Amino acid sequence: MFVTSLARLNVTVDHIGLQLTYLPKKYHEYIIPSLRRIYLDSPRFSDMKKDLKASKEKIKKLEKDRDVLMKQCEKHMAAARAQAEGERAARMKASDLQSRLDIMQKDLGVACDMAKKAIKILRNDLHVARAGHLDLEKTYDELRKRYPKSRQDQCLLRQEPKFHLQHLEHSMTSSSPLLLTVIYRGNPYALSLLPESTLSVLQAQLEELTQVPASLQKLLHKGKNLLASGPESWDQTTLAQAGFKNGMKVQMMGSTSQELTSMQTTEEEQRKRERILRERALKPQAKLINLKLRSTGTADSSMLNYRFHQLKPLDHLPNPASALALLTKLSEDPAIRHIMQIHKFSVGTLTELAPHEHPELLGLNVNAGQAIKLRLRTDRYDGFRLYREVRRVLCHELTHNVWGDHDNNFKELNSKLNREVADFERAAVNGTHYLSGNGDTYQPSSELEAEAQSYILGGMGSSSVGTASDESREERRRRVLEATMARLRKEDEELENSCGTGSAKT
Repeated sequence: MFVTSLARLNVTVDHIGLQLTYLPKKYHEYIIPSLRRIYLDSPRFSDMKKDLKASKEKIKKLEKDRDVLMKQCEKHMAAARAQAEGERAARMKASDLQSRLDIMQKDLGVACDMAKKAIKILRNDLHVARAGHLDLEKTYDELRKRYPKSRQDQCLLRQEPKFHLQHLEHSMTSSSPLLLTVIYRGNPYALSLLPESTLSVLQAQLEELTQVPASLQKLLHKGKNLLASGPESWDQTTLAQAGFKNGMKVQMMGSTSQELTSMQTTEEEQRKRERILRERALKPQAKLINLKLRSTGTADSSMLNYRFHQLKPLDHLPNPASALALLTKLSEDPAIRHIMQIHKFSVGTLTELAPHEHPELLGLNVNAGQAIKLRLRTDRYDGFRLYREVRRVLCHELTHNVWGDHDNNFKELNSKLNREVADFERAAVNGTHYLSGNGDTYQPSSELEAEAQSYILGGMGSSSVGTASDESREERRRRVLEATMARLRKEDEELENSCGTGSAKT
Protein backbone atom coordinates (compact mmCIF):
# COMPACT_ATOMS: atom_id res chain seq x y z
CA MET A 1 0.00 0.00 0.00
CA PHE A 2 2.92 2.34 0.77
CA VAL A 3 4.50 1.50 -2.56
CA THR A 4 1.27 2.28 -4.36
CA SER A 5 1.17 5.64 -2.67
CA LEU A 6 4.73 6.37 -3.76
CA ALA A 7 3.88 5.38 -7.32
CA ARG A 8 1.00 7.79 -7.23
CA LEU A 9 3.32 10.44 -5.85
CA ASN A 10 5.69 9.80 -8.77
CA VAL A 11 2.90 10.15 -11.25
CA THR A 12 1.69 13.28 -9.53
CA VAL A 13 5.16 14.80 -9.49
CA ASP A 14 5.70 13.98 -13.17
CA HIS A 15 2.31 15.32 -13.96
CA ILE A 16 2.82 18.67 -12.38
CA GLY A 17 6.43 18.86 -13.59
CA LEU A 18 7.93 19.47 -10.13
CA GLN A 19 11.73 19.71 -10.07
CA LEU A 20 13.76 17.49 -7.69
CA THR A 21 15.49 20.49 -6.26
CA TYR A 22 12.27 21.55 -4.58
CA LEU A 23 11.76 18.14 -2.99
CA PRO A 24 13.48 17.04 0.24
CA LYS A 25 16.46 14.81 -0.29
CA LYS A 26 15.08 11.95 1.74
CA TYR A 27 12.36 11.39 -0.91
CA HIS A 28 14.72 11.34 -3.92
CA GLU A 29 15.27 7.57 -3.80
CA TYR A 30 11.56 7.00 -4.17
CA ILE A 31 11.15 9.30 -7.15
CA ILE A 32 14.30 8.20 -9.08
CA PRO A 33 13.74 4.90 -10.89
CA SER A 34 14.10 2.09 -8.40
CA LEU A 35 16.30 -0.18 -10.59
CA ARG A 36 19.77 1.33 -10.10
CA ARG A 37 22.20 -1.68 -10.14
CA ILE A 38 22.06 -4.69 -12.43
CA TYR A 39 23.98 -7.84 -11.45
CA LEU A 40 24.48 -10.23 -14.33
CA ASP A 41 25.81 -13.71 -13.75
CA SER A 42 28.03 -14.62 -16.65
CA PRO A 43 29.33 -18.11 -17.32
CA ARG A 44 32.87 -16.63 -17.86
CA PHE A 45 33.14 -15.36 -14.31
CA SER A 46 34.88 -18.53 -13.10
CA ASP A 47 37.31 -18.35 -15.99
CA MET A 48 38.13 -14.76 -15.07
CA LYS A 49 38.86 -15.86 -11.50
CA LYS A 50 41.27 -18.49 -12.76
CA ASP A 51 43.00 -15.93 -15.00
CA LEU A 52 43.23 -13.53 -12.08
CA LYS A 53 44.80 -16.20 -9.87
CA ALA A 54 47.27 -17.16 -12.59
CA SER A 55 48.13 -13.47 -13.09
CA LYS A 56 48.81 -13.05 -9.36
CA GLU A 57 51.08 -16.10 -9.33
CA LYS A 58 52.88 -14.77 -12.36
CA ILE A 59 53.31 -11.39 -10.64
CA LYS A 60 54.79 -13.10 -7.56
CA LYS A 61 57.17 -15.06 -9.74
CA LEU A 62 58.20 -11.91 -11.58
CA GLU A 63 58.77 -10.10 -8.28
CA LYS A 64 60.92 -13.00 -7.09
CA ASP A 65 62.91 -12.90 -10.34
CA ARG A 66 63.25 -9.15 -9.94
CA ASP A 67 64.73 -9.57 -6.42
CA VAL A 68 67.19 -12.16 -7.71
CA LEU A 69 68.20 -9.87 -10.57
CA MET A 70 68.61 -6.92 -8.19
CA LYS A 71 70.92 -8.96 -5.95
CA GLN A 72 72.97 -10.06 -8.93
CA CYS A 73 73.08 -6.48 -10.20
CA GLU A 74 74.31 -5.19 -6.82
CA LYS A 75 76.91 -7.95 -6.74
CA HIS A 76 78.16 -7.02 -10.21
CA MET A 77 78.16 -3.31 -9.32
CA ALA A 78 80.28 -4.01 -6.21
CA ALA A 79 82.66 -6.07 -8.32
CA ALA A 80 82.82 -3.23 -10.88
CA ARG A 81 83.60 -0.70 -8.12
CA ALA A 82 86.32 -2.95 -6.72
CA GLN A 83 87.72 -3.37 -10.22
CA ALA A 84 87.72 0.41 -10.73
CA GLU A 85 89.47 0.99 -7.41
CA GLY A 86 92.02 -1.67 -8.27
CA GLU A 87 92.65 -0.09 -11.65
CA ARG A 88 93.03 3.36 -10.05
CA ALA A 89 95.48 1.99 -7.46
CA ALA A 90 97.38 0.17 -10.22
CA ARG A 91 97.57 3.37 -12.29
CA MET A 92 98.84 5.34 -9.30
CA LYS A 93 101.41 2.66 -8.55
CA ALA A 94 102.46 2.56 -12.19
CA SER A 95 102.80 6.35 -12.20
CA ASP A 96 104.89 6.22 -9.04
CA LEU A 97 107.08 3.50 -10.46
CA GLN A 98 107.45 5.45 -13.70
CA SER A 99 108.54 8.59 -11.79
CA ARG A 100 111.01 6.53 -9.77
CA LEU A 101 112.27 4.93 -12.96
CA ASP A 102 112.78 8.37 -14.52
CA ILE A 103 114.73 9.51 -11.45
CA MET A 104 116.82 6.33 -11.49
CA GLN A 105 117.49 6.74 -15.21
CA LYS A 106 118.51 10.34 -14.63
CA ASP A 107 120.81 9.32 -11.77
CA LEU A 108 122.16 6.49 -13.88
CA GLY A 109 122.89 8.90 -16.71
CA VAL A 110 124.75 11.20 -14.35
CA ALA A 111 126.67 8.23 -12.91
CA CYS A 112 127.51 6.99 -16.41
CA ASP A 113 128.80 10.42 -17.40
CA MET A 114 130.95 10.55 -14.28
CA ALA A 115 132.19 7.01 -14.91
CA LYS A 116 133.09 7.89 -18.50
CA LYS A 117 135.03 10.93 -17.30
CA ALA A 118 136.81 8.83 -14.66
CA ILE A 119 137.65 6.12 -17.22
CA LYS A 120 138.98 8.78 -19.59
CA ILE A 121 141.18 10.18 -16.83
CA LEU A 122 142.44 6.70 -15.94
CA ARG A 123 143.21 5.92 -19.58
CA ASN A 124 145.18 9.14 -19.86
CA ASP A 125 147.08 8.19 -16.71
CA LEU A 126 147.72 4.73 -18.15
CA HIS A 127 149.04 6.22 -21.40
CA VAL A 128 151.29 8.55 -19.43
CA ALA A 129 152.55 5.61 -17.36
CA ARG A 130 153.28 3.55 -20.49
CA ALA A 131 155.09 6.47 -22.07
CA GLY A 132 157.12 6.84 -18.89
CA HIS A 133 157.84 3.11 -18.98
CA LEU A 134 159.14 3.38 -22.54
CA ASP A 135 161.36 6.28 -21.53
CA LEU A 136 162.67 4.23 -18.62
CA GLU A 137 163.48 1.32 -20.93
CA LYS A 138 165.33 3.58 -23.31
CA THR A 139 167.26 5.11 -20.44
CA TYR A 140 167.99 1.64 -19.11
CA ASP A 141 169.32 0.46 -22.48
CA GLU A 142 171.58 3.47 -22.71
CA LEU A 143 172.86 2.93 -19.19
CA ARG A 144 173.46 -0.77 -19.86
CA LYS A 145 175.51 0.03 -22.92
CA ARG A 146 177.58 2.52 -20.99
CA TYR A 147 177.89 0.55 -17.73
CA PRO A 148 177.59 -3.19 -18.36
CA LYS A 149 176.91 -5.32 -15.25
CA SER A 150 176.40 -8.94 -14.48
CA ARG A 151 173.67 -10.82 -16.26
CA GLN A 152 171.64 -11.32 -13.12
CA ASP A 153 171.60 -7.61 -12.30
CA GLN A 154 170.59 -6.82 -15.87
CA CYS A 155 167.60 -9.16 -15.59
CA LEU A 156 166.52 -7.52 -12.36
CA LEU A 157 166.85 -4.06 -13.85
CA ARG A 158 164.79 -5.03 -16.89
CA GLN A 159 162.05 -6.66 -14.80
CA GLU A 160 161.66 -3.81 -12.27
CA PRO A 161 159.93 -1.23 -14.53
CA LYS A 162 157.70 -3.95 -15.99
CA PHE A 163 156.73 -4.96 -12.45
CA HIS A 164 155.75 -1.39 -11.58
CA LEU A 165 153.73 -1.05 -14.77
CA GLN A 166 151.88 -4.32 -14.14
CA HIS A 167 151.20 -3.24 -10.54
CA LEU A 168 149.82 0.08 -11.78
CA GLU A 169 147.55 -1.62 -14.33
CA HIS A 170 146.35 -4.10 -11.69
CA SER A 171 145.53 -1.34 -9.20
CA MET A 172 143.63 0.60 -11.87
CA THR A 173 141.54 -2.39 -12.91
CA SER A 174 140.93 -3.89 -9.46
CA SER A 175 140.04 -0.66 -7.58
CA SER A 176 137.35 1.32 -9.40
CA PRO A 177 136.60 4.88 -8.15
CA LEU A 178 133.59 5.75 -6.00
CA LEU A 179 131.16 8.23 -7.55
CA LEU A 180 129.65 10.31 -4.74
CA THR A 181 127.08 13.12 -4.76
CA VAL A 182 127.30 15.50 -1.80
CA ILE A 183 124.33 17.87 -1.36
CA TYR A 184 125.01 21.06 0.59
CA ARG A 185 122.34 23.76 0.96
CA GLY A 186 120.47 22.36 -2.03
CA ASN A 187 123.50 22.35 -4.34
CA PRO A 188 124.84 18.94 -5.51
CA TYR A 189 128.60 18.36 -5.77
CA ALA A 190 129.86 15.33 -7.75
CA LEU A 191 133.07 13.71 -6.49
CA SER A 192 135.13 10.78 -7.74
CA LEU A 193 137.49 9.16 -5.22
CA LEU A 194 139.15 5.78 -4.80
CA PRO A 195 137.89 3.51 -2.00
CA GLU A 196 141.39 3.61 -0.48
CA SER A 197 141.22 7.41 -0.08
CA THR A 198 140.92 8.59 3.51
CA LEU A 199 138.19 10.74 5.00
CA SER A 200 140.63 13.64 5.23
CA VAL A 201 141.00 13.67 1.43
CA LEU A 202 137.22 13.83 1.02
CA GLN A 203 136.93 16.61 3.61
CA ALA A 204 139.69 18.61 1.93
CA GLN A 205 137.85 18.52 -1.41
CA LEU A 206 134.56 19.47 0.27
CA GLU A 207 136.24 22.38 2.06
CA GLU A 208 137.61 23.61 -1.26
CA LEU A 209 134.15 23.42 -2.85
CA THR A 210 131.95 24.74 0.00
CA GLN A 211 134.33 26.79 2.18
CA VAL A 212 133.23 24.74 5.22
CA PRO A 213 136.16 23.69 7.46
CA ALA A 214 136.66 19.97 8.04
CA SER A 215 136.03 20.32 11.77
CA LEU A 216 132.55 21.77 11.10
CA GLN A 217 131.52 19.27 8.42
CA LYS A 218 128.83 16.66 9.08
CA LEU A 219 127.99 14.02 6.44
CA LEU A 220 124.61 12.31 6.86
CA HIS A 221 123.28 9.26 5.05
CA LYS A 222 119.97 7.69 6.14
CA GLY A 223 120.22 9.42 9.50
CA LYS A 224 123.77 8.17 10.18
CA ASN A 225 126.78 10.45 10.57
CA LEU A 226 129.56 9.03 8.41
CA LEU A 227 132.18 11.11 10.27
CA ALA A 228 131.21 9.88 13.73
CA SER A 229 134.58 8.12 14.24
CA GLY A 230 136.19 11.41 15.31
CA PRO A 231 138.95 13.70 13.94
CA GLU A 232 141.73 11.50 15.34
CA SER A 233 140.82 8.66 12.93
CA TRP A 234 139.98 10.62 9.79
CA ASP A 235 143.54 10.30 8.47
CA GLN A 236 143.54 6.49 8.86
CA THR A 237 139.92 5.59 7.97
CA THR A 238 139.28 4.94 4.26
CA LEU A 239 136.05 5.68 2.44
CA ALA A 240 135.28 1.97 2.13
CA GLN A 241 135.76 1.47 5.87
CA ALA A 242 133.51 4.45 6.67
CA GLY A 243 130.66 2.92 4.63
CA PHE A 244 130.84 4.95 1.42
CA LYS A 245 129.58 3.12 -1.66
CA ASN A 246 129.46 3.83 -5.35
CA GLY A 247 126.57 6.13 -6.36
CA MET A 248 125.81 7.17 -2.76
CA LYS A 249 124.08 10.50 -2.09
CA VAL A 250 125.21 12.23 1.09
CA GLN A 251 123.71 15.26 2.85
CA MET A 252 126.30 17.70 4.17
CA MET A 253 125.69 20.10 7.06
CA GLY A 254 127.96 22.76 8.47
CA SER A 255 128.65 26.47 8.56
CA THR A 256 131.60 28.60 7.57
CA SER A 257 133.95 30.15 10.11
CA GLN A 258 132.64 33.62 9.35
CA GLU A 259 129.05 32.58 10.03
CA LEU A 260 130.02 30.86 13.27
CA THR A 261 131.94 33.91 14.49
CA SER A 262 129.00 36.20 13.70
CA MET A 263 126.57 33.95 15.61
CA GLN A 264 128.88 33.74 18.62
CA THR A 265 129.25 37.54 18.71
CA THR A 266 125.46 38.04 18.61
CA GLU A 267 124.85 35.47 21.32
CA GLU A 268 127.56 37.03 23.51
CA GLU A 269 125.91 40.44 23.25
CA GLN A 270 122.52 38.92 24.09
CA ARG A 271 123.96 37.11 27.12
CA LYS A 272 125.63 40.30 28.34
CA ARG A 273 122.40 42.26 28.10
CA GLU A 274 120.46 39.53 29.93
CA ARG A 275 123.10 39.50 32.66
CA ILE A 276 122.70 43.25 33.11
CA LEU A 277 118.93 42.91 33.40
CA ARG A 278 119.26 40.08 35.94
CA GLU A 279 121.69 42.10 38.05
CA ARG A 280 119.34 45.06 37.96
CA ALA A 281 116.41 42.93 39.08
CA LEU A 282 118.44 41.52 42.01
CA LYS A 283 119.93 44.87 43.06
CA PRO A 284 119.34 45.26 46.85
CA GLN A 285 119.11 49.06 46.54
CA ALA A 286 115.70 48.84 44.85
CA LYS A 287 112.92 50.55 46.76
CA LEU A 288 109.36 49.30 46.64
CA ILE A 289 106.71 51.99 46.52
CA ASN A 290 103.04 51.39 47.39
CA LEU A 291 103.20 47.67 46.71
CA LYS A 292 99.62 46.45 46.30
CA LEU A 293 99.39 42.94 45.06
CA ARG A 294 96.26 41.03 44.35
CA SER A 295 95.28 38.09 46.52
CA THR A 296 97.51 35.04 46.19
CA GLY A 297 94.68 32.77 45.11
CA THR A 298 93.63 35.00 42.20
CA ALA A 299 97.19 35.46 40.95
CA ASP A 300 97.94 31.76 41.11
CA SER A 301 94.69 30.94 39.30
CA SER A 302 95.41 33.36 36.44
CA MET A 303 98.98 32.11 36.12
CA LEU A 304 97.77 28.54 35.87
CA ASN A 305 95.08 29.29 33.29
CA TYR A 306 96.82 31.74 30.94
CA ARG A 307 100.12 30.08 30.12
CA PHE A 308 101.77 27.38 28.01
CA HIS A 309 100.57 24.10 29.51
CA GLN A 310 103.15 21.85 27.85
CA LEU A 311 106.61 22.30 26.29
CA LYS A 312 107.60 19.68 23.74
CA PRO A 313 110.87 19.71 21.74
CA LEU A 314 111.38 17.32 18.81
CA ASP A 315 113.42 14.40 20.11
CA HIS A 316 114.52 13.23 16.67
CA LEU A 317 116.39 16.49 16.01
CA PRO A 318 119.91 17.17 17.35
CA ASN A 319 120.35 18.55 20.88
CA PRO A 320 116.73 18.45 22.13
CA ALA A 321 117.86 19.66 25.58
CA SER A 322 118.87 23.05 24.15
CA ALA A 323 115.56 23.27 22.28
CA LEU A 324 113.69 22.59 25.53
CA ALA A 325 115.74 25.29 27.27
CA LEU A 326 114.78 27.79 24.54
CA LEU A 327 111.09 26.83 24.79
CA THR A 328 111.27 27.23 28.57
CA LYS A 329 112.86 30.64 28.17
CA LEU A 330 110.05 31.72 25.82
CA SER A 331 107.33 30.43 28.15
CA GLU A 332 108.89 32.19 31.15
CA ASP A 333 109.67 35.43 29.33
CA PRO A 334 108.23 38.23 31.53
CA ALA A 335 106.94 40.23 28.56
CA ILE A 336 105.23 37.17 27.01
CA ARG A 337 103.66 36.23 30.34
CA HIS A 338 102.54 39.85 30.71
CA ILE A 339 100.59 39.91 27.42
CA MET A 340 99.16 36.43 28.01
CA GLN A 341 97.74 37.57 31.36
CA ILE A 342 96.32 40.78 29.86
CA HIS A 343 94.66 39.14 26.84
CA LYS A 344 93.89 35.82 28.61
CA PHE A 345 95.81 33.66 26.14
CA SER A 346 96.06 29.95 26.87
CA VAL A 347 98.15 27.58 24.73
CA GLY A 348 98.06 23.79 25.06
CA THR A 349 101.46 22.86 23.64
CA LEU A 350 104.47 24.96 22.68
CA THR A 351 106.73 22.96 20.34
CA GLU A 352 109.11 23.44 17.41
CA LEU A 353 109.08 23.08 13.62
CA ALA A 354 111.69 20.99 11.83
CA PRO A 355 113.43 23.13 9.14
CA HIS A 356 113.71 20.24 6.65
CA GLU A 357 110.01 19.35 7.05
CA HIS A 358 108.66 22.91 6.76
CA PRO A 359 111.40 25.04 5.17
CA GLU A 360 109.00 27.83 4.20
CA LEU A 361 107.39 28.31 7.64
CA LEU A 362 108.55 30.20 10.73
CA GLY A 363 105.48 29.51 12.86
CA LEU A 364 102.11 27.72 12.98
CA ASN A 365 99.08 28.03 15.30
CA VAL A 366 96.93 24.87 15.40
CA ASN A 367 93.22 25.26 16.24
CA ALA A 368 93.47 28.73 17.79
CA GLY A 369 95.83 27.85 20.62
CA GLN A 370 95.71 24.07 20.83
CA ALA A 371 99.38 24.08 19.82
CA ILE A 372 101.90 26.66 18.63
CA LYS A 373 104.89 25.49 16.58
CA LEU A 374 107.96 27.73 16.19
CA ARG A 375 111.04 27.49 13.98
CA LEU A 376 113.84 27.39 16.57
CA ARG A 377 116.77 26.00 14.57
CA THR A 378 118.80 27.27 11.64
CA ASP A 379 118.54 25.64 8.23
CA ARG A 380 121.81 23.75 8.77
CA TYR A 381 120.93 22.47 12.28
CA ASP A 382 124.18 23.96 13.58
CA GLY A 383 122.55 26.35 16.04
CA PHE A 384 119.40 28.22 16.98
CA ARG A 385 117.81 31.36 15.59
CA LEU A 386 118.05 34.65 17.46
CA TYR A 387 115.84 34.77 20.53
CA ARG A 388 114.19 38.08 19.65
CA GLU A 389 113.21 36.82 16.18
CA VAL A 390 111.66 33.66 17.63
CA ARG A 391 109.80 35.69 20.25
CA ARG A 392 108.40 38.02 17.60
CA VAL A 393 107.09 34.99 15.68
CA LEU A 394 105.53 33.78 18.95
CA CYS A 395 103.65 37.10 19.32
CA HIS A 396 102.45 36.68 15.72
CA GLU A 397 101.15 33.18 16.42
CA LEU A 398 99.51 34.25 19.71
CA THR A 399 97.48 36.73 17.67
CA HIS A 400 96.02 33.75 15.77
CA ASN A 401 94.35 32.68 19.04
CA VAL A 402 91.82 35.44 18.27
CA TRP A 403 92.01 36.08 14.50
CA GLY A 404 92.69 33.41 11.91
CA ASP A 405 93.26 35.45 8.74
CA HIS A 406 95.85 38.18 8.19
CA ASP A 407 93.23 40.92 7.94
CA ASN A 408 93.09 44.39 9.52
CA ASN A 409 91.81 42.98 12.82
CA PHE A 410 94.76 40.62 12.98
CA LYS A 411 97.28 43.34 12.13
CA GLU A 412 95.83 45.67 14.75
CA LEU A 413 96.02 43.06 17.53
CA ASN A 414 99.49 41.90 16.42
CA SER A 415 100.79 45.48 16.51
CA LYS A 416 99.22 45.91 19.92
CA LEU A 417 100.95 42.80 21.30
CA ASN A 418 104.36 43.86 19.95
CA ARG A 419 103.80 47.35 21.32
CA GLU A 420 102.92 45.97 24.76
CA VAL A 421 106.04 43.75 24.73
CA ALA A 422 108.20 46.72 23.76
CA ASP A 423 106.56 48.93 26.42
CA PHE A 424 107.11 46.25 29.05
CA GLU A 425 110.80 45.90 28.18
CA ARG A 426 111.23 49.66 27.89
CA ALA A 427 109.78 50.01 31.35
CA ALA A 428 112.21 47.33 32.56
CA VAL A 429 115.18 49.08 30.93
CA ASN A 430 114.12 52.53 32.13
CA GLY A 431 113.76 51.16 35.64
CA THR A 432 109.97 51.17 35.86
CA HIS A 433 108.59 47.72 36.63
CA TYR A 434 104.83 47.46 37.00
CA LEU A 435 104.03 45.07 39.81
CA SER A 436 100.26 45.24 39.42
CA GLY A 437 97.58 47.04 37.48
CA ASN A 438 97.46 50.08 39.81
CA GLY A 439 100.74 51.64 38.61
CA ASP A 440 103.01 50.72 41.54
CA THR A 441 106.68 50.90 40.53
CA TYR A 442 110.20 50.60 41.84
CA GLN A 443 113.41 52.31 40.73
CA PRO A 444 116.73 50.43 40.16
CA SER A 445 120.23 51.85 40.46
CA SER A 446 121.53 54.33 37.90
CA GLU A 447 124.88 52.58 37.18
CA LEU A 448 123.37 49.46 35.64
CA GLU A 449 120.80 51.65 33.90
CA ALA A 450 123.53 53.54 32.02
CA GLU A 451 125.25 50.31 30.99
CA ALA A 452 122.00 48.74 29.78
CA GLN A 453 121.11 51.80 27.71
CA SER A 454 124.16 51.14 25.50
CA TYR A 455 122.46 48.00 24.17
CA ILE A 456 119.13 49.63 23.29
CA LEU A 457 118.33 50.67 19.70
CA GLY A 458 121.68 49.61 18.26
CA GLY A 459 123.85 50.95 21.09
CA MET A 460 122.77 54.60 21.24
CA GLY A 461 124.56 56.11 24.22
CA SER A 462 126.49 59.18 25.14
CA SER A 463 128.76 58.98 22.06
CA SER A 464 125.82 59.21 19.68
CA VAL A 465 124.50 62.20 21.57
CA GLY A 466 127.83 63.93 21.14
CA THR A 467 127.94 63.38 17.39
CA ALA A 468 124.38 64.55 16.90
CA SER A 469 124.37 67.47 19.31
CA ASP A 470 122.95 69.74 16.66
CA GLU A 471 119.71 67.72 16.57
CA SER A 472 117.01 68.15 19.11
CA ARG A 473 115.72 65.30 21.20
CA GLU A 474 112.39 65.26 19.37
CA GLU A 475 114.09 65.03 15.97
CA ARG A 476 116.24 62.11 17.07
CA ARG A 477 113.22 60.43 18.56
CA ARG A 478 111.24 60.93 15.33
CA ARG A 479 114.05 59.48 13.17
CA VAL A 480 114.42 56.45 15.41
CA LEU A 481 110.66 55.94 15.46
CA GLU A 482 110.38 56.11 11.66
CA ALA A 483 113.24 53.64 11.18
CA THR A 484 111.74 51.30 13.76
CA MET A 485 108.27 51.43 12.19
CA ALA A 486 109.71 50.70 8.72
CA ARG A 487 111.66 47.75 10.07
CA LEU A 488 108.62 46.40 11.94
CA ARG A 489 106.42 46.69 8.84
CA LYS A 490 108.98 44.75 6.81
CA GLU A 491 109.25 42.08 9.52
CA ASP A 492 105.44 41.80 9.69
CA GLU A 493 105.25 41.18 5.95
CA GLU A 494 107.95 38.51 6.19
CA LEU A 495 106.14 36.86 9.11
CA GLU A 496 102.83 36.78 7.22
CA ASN A 497 104.54 35.12 4.25
CA SER A 498 106.20 32.57 6.57
CA CYS A 499 103.11 31.81 8.70
CA GLY A 500 101.19 28.58 8.11
CA THR A 501 98.03 29.67 9.98
CA GLY A 502 96.44 32.50 8.02
CA SER A 503 94.47 32.49 4.76
CA ALA A 504 97.57 33.12 2.74
CA LYS A 505 98.61 29.51 3.26
CA THR A 506 95.27 27.84 2.98
